[in-house]
Amino acid sequence: MSVLFINPAFRFEPPEQKGGHVLFPFGIGYIASYIRERDHEVGVWDILIEEKGYDDVLRQIRSGILDGYDYIGITAIVTQFSYVKRLIEDIKAHTDVPVMVGGALSTHSHELLLKHTKTDICILGPGEVSTEEILSGANLADVEGIAFRTDDGAIVRTPDRKLPKDLNIFPPPAYDLFDVEFYVTHTGLMDVVRPFYKGLRVAAMITARGCPYSCNFCSKSVHGVGVRDIDSIMEEVDYFVREHKVQAIHFVDELLVITKKRLLEICRRLKPLGLKWDCQARVNLVDEEMLRAMKDAGCVCVGFGIESGSQKILKRMNKQITVEQIRSALSICREINLPVKAQLIYGYPGESLETLDETVNLFKELKCPVRRFSVIKPLPGAELWEEAKQDGHIGLKFTELEYIERLCAYFQDKGIQYNKTELSDEVFFELVGEYELKSITNFLKESIKNPVDFFAHWEISKCYLRHLLWENNNIPQLRFIAYIRQGVRHPDQILPFIVRKVREAFSG
Repeated sequence: MSVLFINPAFRFEPPEQKGGHVLFPFGIGYIASYIRERDHEVGVWDILIEEKGYDDVLRQIRSGILDGYDYIGITAIVTQFSYVKRLIEDIKAHTDVPVMVGGALSTHSHELLLKHTKTDICILGPGEVSTEEILSGANLADVEGIAFRTDDGAIVRTPDRKLPKDLNIFPPPAYDLFDVEFYVTHTGLMDVVRPFYKGLRVAAMITARGCPYSCNFCSKSVHGVGVRDIDSIMEEVDYFVREHKVQAIHFVDELLVITKKRLLEICRRLKPLGLKWDCQARVNLVDEEMLRAMKDAGCVCVGFGIESGSQKILKRMNKQITVEQIRSALSICREINLPVKAQLIYGYPGESLETLDETVNLFKELKCPVRRFSVIKPLPGAELWEEAKQDGHIGLKFTELEYIERLCAYFQDKGIQYNKTELSDEVFFELVGEYELKSITNFLKESIKNPVDFFAHWEISKCYLRHLLWENNNIPQLRFIAYIRQGVRHPDQILPFIVRKVREAFSG
């Protein structure tokens, strides 16, 4: 059998800025490699990196890019729902071959897809084996980890497929089917990490899947944890260095630091290569020896999902970390000059002015800036999603379809954010904006005391300021940004816009 895998875009219009930063589509990369080894034919249509508008997608469909395939497979996350819905409609207008959808969107919102789109089969969780069984002609009811619509319209979900603990049973992604050159020069990185890799060729890699923890707002731990052995990891690193002259690695695992022994061995093997790299960790799993080993082996930034500085809220989130562990990990990172990518969530159920202040005061004490103060948004697959359905945020205030479509339109839409504090939305959002500003100014004040420290962190500070000015106009001191944003569609257009307005004022 043959299948065309599609990596869709997020927006229907062409991007304002070409050469955007994107992550390699690991899901279809791994599935393509696995099924190709079993004699299935595979093609890839990477719409995302074409950076064109949807009109061009339609032209390619009408020109026959889908022709000759027995199946179409689409990977997607929740914020791609609107795009995928229209894409499937246009695919079905051209061909009647079955359409499979996988990824987080399918795994956690299969009923939405099967009810509101022309999707034939949803792949739930790990897709390698399920996809291969479908292509090999298995009865759909006998394939684990899928959902589908019967001839009479009923939705059937089969038992979950467990993620293998040993990921070495899967071959590396089929990189030869993708434009790897584009990805190593445009690897998707958070703003706080990007300055460390300026001008470098960066490869994204996965060493493990899943997470052993069960935070209430997250859905990543649903299908267990699987890991690769270190030899296979280093073989892939060697491939990128040898074939693509990569100088840095962006580990996209939910949690690279699964065990101390594994982390230290990865550091030992990476150190001689002289590569820069970053990863995600947890404050309860690291100690000084591990963090120093990471720094010594080339780690330029470590991410911690801290979420709150209040023990009450951490417990409510089921984070399984303590404020003291946060204090210890961040203090060590500051002592050894290892930059931290800290993430926070505000507005969680149970949040109050007291818990908000606890968070702000902790980060002021630790002299650690925060890239983004995210207001909680329930996402499908998380326990918080079920809470939001029970209290009417999903179902009464919004239907599930309306909520997902608004997520697709604009992820920072304040209307869908889940403010469960005692404060009104207006007061709450203004307060969060003020906290962001305080975090950045406190960081700059501390950095400027030491010129070396200041210049080392200036690139990071610029990213924080850029984010703040672009995404938040609730702060009274920054309300003029609302006017500027009416005339631009991307942060990089702010300065040209101001220059143009000044010229117009003087010429008039």
